Amino acid sequence: MSELRTVLVLLLTACAAVAKPPGALPTHQPDWKVEVVAEAPKLLHPSVVCCAPDGRVFVAEDPMDMGNDSEKPTDRILCFHPGGKVTVFAEKLHAVFGLAYVDGKVYVHHCPKFSVFTDDDGVGKDRKDLIATTNPRPNTGFNDHIPSNIRLGMDGWLYMSTGDKGIYGAVGTDGSKAQIYGGGVLRFRPDGSHLEVYSSGTRNHLDVAVTAEDEIFTYDNTDDGNGWWTRVTHMVDGGFYGYPWDYKPQRPYTLWMMTDYGGGSPTGAIAYNEDALPAKYRGNLFFCEWGRKQFLRLTVERNGGTYKIANREDFLTGGPSEFRPVGVAVSPDGMSLYVTDWNYGGWKQNVQVGRLLKVTYTGKSEAAPKPEWFVPAAMGKKFEAKTAELVAGLKHPAQSVRLVAQRRLADRGQEAIEPVTALLNDAKAPAFARWSAIWTLDAIDGGKSSRTAIIAALKDDDASVRRQAARQLGTRAAREATSELTKLLVGEDASVRFQAAAALGRIGDKAAVPALQSALGQSDLFSRYAAFTALNRIGRADPSAWPAIVAGLASEASAIREGSQFALRETYVEGLAVALAAFAADAKHPAEARAAAVAALAALHRKPLPWNGQWWGTQPVRSPRPAGVDAWAGTPVALKAVRDSLKSDDAILRRAAIEAVAVVKDADSAAALVPAFPKESDPEVKRAILRALAAVKSPAAADLVASLLAKPGETPDLLADAVAAAGQIGGAKMTEALTSFIASQAPPVAVASAIEFLGTQKATAAVPTIAARLTHADAKVRTAAVAALAAIGGEPAAKALVSMLADKKPDVRRAAIGALAVVKSKSAIEPLLKAFADPDTRFEAVAALAATPDIRAFDAYLEGLGSKNATVRDECRKAVTAIRVAALPKIDTRLDQTPPLSQAVVGELQRVYSTAAPIRSWRVLGAFTREAKPPFDPTTPTLDAEYKDANGKPVRWKATRTDAGGKVNLLRQGFSLTGDASAYAYAEIDSKTARAVEMIAGSDDGLTVWVNGKQVFEVKGDRGYNADAFHIKANLTAGRNVILAKITQGGGPWEFSIAVPEAGTGRLFETTAHKLDPAEFATFATKTTGNPAHGKVLYADLKGLACIKCHVAGPPGSPGGDVGPSLAGIGVKYNRLQLIESVLYPSKQILDGYQQTRVATLDGRVIVGVVRGETPDDVTILDAEARKIVIKKADIEERKVLDKSVMPEGLQAGLTPQDFADLIAFLESLKEKPPEKK
Repeated sequence: MSELRTVLVLLLTACAAVAKPPGALPTHQPDWKVEVVAEAPKLLHPSVVCCAPDGRVFVAEDPMDMGNDSEKPTDRILCFHPGGKVTVFAEKLHAVFGLAYVDGKVYVHHCPKFSVFTDDDGVGKDRKDLIATTNPRPNTGFNDHIPSNIRLGMDGWLYMSTGDKGIYGAVGTDGSKAQIYGGGVLRFRPDGSHLEVYSSGTRNHLDVAVTAEDEIFTYDNTDDGNGWWTRVTHMVDGGFYGYPWDYKPQRPYTLWMMTDYGGGSPTGAIAYNEDALPAKYRGNLFFCEWGRKQFLRLTVERNGGTYKIANREDFLTGGPSEFRPVGVAVSPDGMSLYVTDWNYGGWKQNVQVGRLLKVTYTGKSEAAPKPEWFVPAAMGKKFEAKTAELVAGLKHPAQSVRLVAQRRLADRGQEAIEPVTALLNDAKAPAFARWSAIWTLDAIDGGKSSRTAIIAALKDDDASVRRQAARQLGTRAAREATSELTKLLVGEDASVRFQAAAALGRIGDKAAVPALQSALGQSDLFSRYAAFTALNRIGRADPSAWPAIVAGLASEASAIREGSQFALRETYVEGLAVALAAFAADAKHPAEARAAAVAALAALHRKPLPWNGQWWGTQPVRSPRPAGVDAWAGTPVALKAVRDSLKSDDAILRRAAIEAVAVVKDADSAAALVPAFPKESDPEVKRAILRALAAVKSPAAADLVASLLAKPGETPDLLADAVAAAGQIGGAKMTEALTSFIASQAPPVAVASAIEFLGTQKATAAVPTIAARLTHADAKVRTAAVAALAAIGGEPAAKALVSMLADKKPDVRRAAIGALAVVKSKSAIEPLLKAFADPDTRFEAVAALAATPDIRAFDAYLEGLGSKNATVRDECRKAVTAIRVAALPKIDTRLDQTPPLSQAVVGELQRVYSTAAPIRSWRVLGAFTREAKPPFDPTTPTLDAEYKDANGKPVRWKATRTDAGGKVNLLRQGFSLTGDASAYAYAEIDSKTARAVEMIAGSDDGLTVWVNGKQVFEVKGDRGYNADAFHIKANLTAGRNVILAKITQGGGPWEFSIAVPEAGTGRLFETTAHKLDPAEFATFATKTTGNPAHGKVLYADLKGLACIKCHVAGPPGSPGGDVGPSLAGIGVKYNRLQLIESVLYPSKQILDGYQQTRVATLDGRVIVGVVRGETPDDVTILDAEARKIVIKKADIEERKVLDKSVMPEGLQAGLTPQDFADLIAFLESLKEKPPEKK
């Protein structure tokens, strides 16, 4: 559930009536009906749902992602009984996004915990946490991108979906461990044992649909505009799907989706495996689409080793209603689907919404009668059934019956083996019965007693039986099946070939290596993938297999050579490193194959740092892939192989080794490359040497690189690499060489690159030479020179840039003005004022003048205060604040002149001169528990009453004062509770007039504020104190005003402050400045049909709203920035009212990953923006102007995530109501996935 900011009575069949719907219901298909089973306030914020065989329905409520604290376990599960009774099954849970009912137990995934409860007639008992943590830090504002729902397969495994916050720190009951860095599927046994990664490389799906054959499908969320749209994916054993660094473009070593459906926010998923509905529904996939307000039905069919979508049906559509489906379950009778409806297009709001819908087929049930033993047997209760009856249950067309029969037969152990084996051998039995027989035998003793029969099933005429036999044999690593499985690698059915290869990989027998290598030559993506994945698994299981696997690099078939390379990727195993090194050193192998071995070693020479569990954010693809930095046992092996190969007489191998030096960054090897350079005749090899020297930043190469730059005409093909090497190596000699080089007649592209490096190095001595290039004939050179002078700064740079203000070309003048805004030189004020007088450069000059506040630029600031551009208004407000004393007389004079100042400008000036003063005198009361309700009525607090604190101790209001900065330290108030607590603060202030104010507040941790009895602000959760963290709008009355605050405490410091703007005086405040309230814009846009064409113009106007600086509204590659999320398809997810709210109140709901981070550096800088990349050494931030700022971690003094969107508030201030309505109309028009650019 993401985009723009990144979502009591049950009457079943036996009940007399169903609750009436709260407004519009979703539109449904013919022969179906939709009923509201339960709704708010009796059911709030439902997330997931599951059913018990006796007709009860379990529904999770998720207030943690609405009004409650996202980090406090306040979710619960309700049980709805057929007779109308409702019980609270479990409470005080973390965010519940996983539910499954199995044998009288309810399995609950409430990340970070995976727990099981005994079902005692709708009340959960004997809670046991099977997995203590699936991700210990999933919460970043709300629970999204987290590990989520679970589904039980025929094979006895539970399959768990996870978004890309991943699985971290998970330990099973048997000590097994698993980790998924990103999205994927985890599987484990219901007792919490045998954790293993099933598939990975996806983004953010919340559920898995498991078919009767245990084929798994997900419906994934978008990546906010980079080309990973909502996609349906067939998830397979060992599958990797490319997110985030290997999907654009798709790599040949990754698997791929079945299809994508553009924008949206998929949530729940299920496969229909029952028999009550007509045949056309059986095996169908049903997906909840929260963003598009849809519930999809997909028909799938096999397509080689995977599936394709044969038909899509919008099974339910929301239309104008707030239909927001999240979870789905099949009813016990198979005739209905229960759908949890969030019923609200947002999250983290104090609204009471939510409902449970029942979608029922109105035709005749086709269900076969269920056995009498089924319900008690399925609920873990005593039942009576002969073994033969249970075996017959394996033939039942409803999977629910078959799964229970499997488990109860497994309970009976040895006595069930003979009849179940007979069923497996019965070719006339339904195929699904024979699958169930295989997995029943597996559950009894791992299939050992019937191993011969299961191996024989690999030859069965039915491909589906062959697939299940292969799966079972692989699951149990049955080495005796290796020979028969290898025969299946050449069969006609790609799906069987896939399962055979996957099984061989799990078995780990190196005898399968030759057959698997031959299988690399096939064209089917999935079965070929299974072959090289199997080779990798065999090598990991048996290191002695690596030489044979590596030998595939020498195959005569290119597909096998390539597949062998894929089998070696990201495998940090010493045996592999040794095998590769030996292969590379063996001259009997082809040079190309030995070169491939060297390249593979280079890629493995160091490991990436171990993942620390931190989420990588919303668009990790815009940051580099984690680099290999950790040495391991293979590091010296790889380095030696590279060094040895550099000495080879074979040019192919030698070039591969040179390229490997650039990867391993080996200084010793680099030093050897310098004398080798003049001996090489091939320009490509010479370029490779320069790239290696640049990567290593080898000082030993300085003379070589300088000599190349000194004579650019002699080696034109090498100049680009020589410039890059000089820039990377750095130092005085390289700076001098680059400076001389840019004065030469070298090609413009190389000169521009050299100038960029000089700017990065802040080469002050190069300023005159760079300045001389400001008039170069090539635009690339001129642009690079301007940017470099801005980066270097200082008066010489400013003087050179000022000279460009006389250029005849407006674009040149604008570029120079932008650079002067960065340089911030007082000497540039007068020239910039002339630029302000020029219509071609007026807008840019205002921003540049605001960067260096000066009274001479007062008129420019006045114009900027009335700009449509929120950033310009903000910068000019800051500039006037800096010169507020000198500016006041000018303001008084200007107020009497014509044309009069606009109301917008007067309002901005009044903000400047309305100083916020901290409230100094408070009364405090506490402490109480964090979640306790106020012990008094917040609308009329009583100051002389006595109350009981959290420990029952009598307490009264007591006076306290702030420190010099206006802050109250609540830890010094003598409260009896200082952790997980709350306290109240009371103050009175006087106002001469009734007026609207914007109070400034900070707190550690949560803060709720009432003004004159009306709640005006609330923020929950934990945070560090920042005096200007919150800007709180309120209305004061004339005379006495009461300010009441509740401050919560999780741990550590506990403090707060509130400052109230003083009433302004003087000539400025005698003028009434009526600024439209955001509510007035909202009202107008709600009632008015806007012009989307004009809205698009406003969106793209860089001198106005400049939305395009931070957002993309089209396909990947379209104009726009990536500070904010992509807006492509946003009109599908959100209605007009929600779009209006998102623009007017951008911090009300902040999409996960788009919170602002404030970084304070050791040199006094404060940078605020969105983190867009992080390495062990650096943090990359994009600010509100889409500027990329890279900060060394060693230079950071403090780093905090703020509860504030990077999108500025007040964007509407420079618009007319009609403009605002036009903008909303444009956003509303972005309804479909944009076509990919060709």
